[in-house]
Order: sequence, then C-alpha cells, then structure tokens
Amino acid sequence: MVVAVAGWAGAPLTAEVNKETAPLYTRMERAVTVPAELRNHFLFVNVRVNGQGPFRVFVDTGCSFTLFSPELAAAVKAQPVPDDDDATTAFNALGDSLAVPRALVDSIELGGVRFEGVVAGILPMTRFTQIDGERVDGALGFSLFSEVFLGLDYPGHQLLLGPGWPEILPPLRAEMTVHEHAAVPFIVAGLQDKTFEVEIDSGSNGSLHLPVELASSLSWKAEPRPGPLIEAIDEETQDYLGRLNGRLTLGSLVLPEPVASVGGAEPSIGYDVLGRFCIVFDQRADRVRFYSLQAGPIASPSERSVGLSVKLDPAGWRVVRVIPGSPAEEARLAVGDLITGIEGKLARDWSRDQLHDWVDTHDAMKLQLLSSGASRDINLRVWLMVP
Repeated sequence: MVVAVAGWAGAPLTAEVNKETAPLYTRMERAVTVPAELRNHFLFVNVRVNGQGPFRVFVDTGCSFTLFSPELAAAVKAQPVPDDDDATTAFNALGDSLAVPRALVDSIELGGVRFEGVVAGILPMTRFTQIDGERVDGALGFSLFSEVFLGLDYPGHQLLLGPGWPEILPPLRAEMTVHEHAAVPFIVAGLQDKTFEVEIDSGSNGSLHLPVELASSLSWKAEPRPGPLIEAIDEETQDYLGRLNGRLTLGSLVLPEPVASVGGAEPSIGYDVLGRFCIVFDQRADRVRFYSLQAGPIASPSERSVGLSVKLDPAGWRVVRVIPGSPAEEARLAVGDLITGIEGKLARDWSRDQLHDWVDTHDAMKLQLLSSGASRDINLRVWLMVP
C-alpha cells in the first residue's frame, strides 16, 4: 500500500486476440510446489527455456500470453513466427494498443511441469528491471496454465501446479465463476448500486483499479487525488487515488470502503487484495477459489507516502515524480534529483520492498540528496495521502 515509489498498474499486456498463446502440450507427472520470491508484491519464479536458464520471470494472470525479453529469446534461440501475422495486438495497463512480435520456444520448464510449443511475445524488460531493482527476464501469462490447476499462494511464497484442486490448504473463503475476456480472468464485483466485472491481476501491486467512466459514477468518501507515477508498456502516467463509500463484494469476500486508483484500462484487483490469499484457478472449468487463514472483511488501510515516485539508478534511486501537495513537494524535491542515502545507509542498498515497509511503519524518512550538483540532507514526514 505504498505510493511513495513507482510500480506497475494493471496488466503489462492483454491480448486482443488469444491466438496460439496456450502451450501445444503440457506434461505433468504429479502435483508440484514451486518456491517463489515475493518481491515488490509480485511472485517471481525461475524457469528453464529450451533447456537453458534459469531465467527470472514473474507470474501475471492479467497478461494473456507469456512474455520474454529479447535477451532471453536470443539466448534460447527462439524461432520468430514467420507468417504475415507476426505481431500480436495487445493493450498495455493504460488501455492503449501496441504490437508485440512473437516467437516460438520448444519448452518452458517450471518445477517439473513442462510446457511445450509455446508462442511468446518478445518485449524489452528494461523498465521492469529498473522498477524491481533485479533483472527481469519475462512474465508467464495466464494462458500458459490452461491445462493445469494454478495456485498463487501469496502467504506461502509459492506456486501450486497440479491436475486438481490442492488438498492441503487453509479454509476456503470464496469460490467464483471466472469469465475470461481476451484470455485473462474476470470475476463479478458489486459496489454501491452497481455490478461489474473485475480482472484478477497478479501483475498489479494495487488494490482496486477503476476506469474513469465507472469511477465518475460512484460515491467517494475521499475524492481521488493525484498520486504516484504508474509504469506501463511504452508509457508512464499519473495515477489518482481515493477512498470509496460502501462495500466492494467479490462473491462472499467483502472490502469495506476500499481505496481505489482511477485511470485507463479495465477494472481490476491487485496484490493489496490478492496478497492475503492462496488463489487457485481451474481454467478448464472457469472457476477460482480463494483460501485464507483470515476470515472476515478485508481491510483497506490508509495510503501512506512521502510523495515520491522513484526508479533505480546505479548510484541510488532517481526521483521521477513529485506528488502535488506532498511532503516531498514542500521540501522542494524535483524530478531528476538523486537519492544517495536513506536513514544513514547507501540508497542503492535499499530494495523497493524495504522502502515500502519503512513508509508503512514509520512517521518520517531521512534522505541524502544530490540535486543540481549539490548535496543536502532532508527529513521527509510520512503523509496520509488517502486517509
């Protein structure tokens, strides 16, 4: 729930036409548990592609097809799709279309499960690497798991892959029908007097995202205000954040007065909701189950921030946005300033998750800045951007 740093919003890509994106064959001898790294609110796993690797990728249910960096594609000698339709039309997180070249790989191996004959989109991962702070080689899209049960166990930091519903899990809290649009999963939501579908998007680090048209028809307890910088493929934009009146319902799950972001693309729910659960998809039956040790309503705490969006820089963290009305604006920070120290330590030694955790649990953050060639120390208070 940190808005002090930039992050992804919504799916990196959603294909307009799901053409040849599911594996030709999926080979699995038994159910497997795959350790995952929960970093910047995304589940990262290691895969082998065409027998090579490991490569570091994240699992993105909001992305209909698998994505590889050009470097990965070259390393495994992925075969470009040669016909006239050699680009997949897709939408980024802001709802804008772009073309993504495709290539064929013989196999992707994940925890003993082998996906064969996979057509992947080829896309530079430079921005994702800058956001995460570690090398990102690609993303595993929702269609890759079309023949297996896929479990995203956020509390356990693992993936579950098998031929049926996992047997040993926390209590079942909700089971819902999945409606696939452009090969990504949606479920029905209720809010105030409206019913609409929301995308289950493990590639989003937010709570609830709403398009402008829907957001403008709703009642807000705290009106949306300018927020952090949001990254999408080939674009950056400003997010708006506010708190809604009423309850968001997702089957039997309830979120009272949820914090929501407003922008482009489809309605979606991200990590701030999903991260409480082990979520298991059965694509063949169009069902999803939410398991959790925690019962009752899902809390939507205040959004805390110092008012900065930042990107990784070799010497620390580079300011890429200053939020209007924030402590950072009051302290006259500017886009381009370099944060070289945080709380007496080198800024480059701080991960994005550590930045998130600090802002969530402290009232101020001490920074050392390099601005216009001059160094200065400041003490930024932590601010409730959305109470």
